[in-house]
Amino acid sequence: MHVRDLREEANSLECGFFIRVELPNTDAYRLLQSAEDVETFVVQHGNVEVEFDEACRVFRVPTFKVGRDEANRLKTEYCKRYGSN
Repeated sequence: MHVRDLREEANSLECGFFIRVELPNTDAYRLLQSAEDVETFVVQHGNVEVEFDEACRVFRVPTFKVGRDEANRLKTEYCKRYGSN
């Protein structure tokens, strides 16, 4: 499945509901609430392949894994050195 395949699902969401998709090079997620949100994601990141993680209720993007792992490694190092909030 690719991100663009989520357009219909995004358009059928009730108010207040959203689809979470991983972002590259960070531990953040993009919240998609409409077909327009899906298209904006595709323009910014491409029509990447996604896999639904049922346990976390998020769409994982395998091509973003290396960047996300590196961002998490750097974040962990920073927290060890300076602490966290």
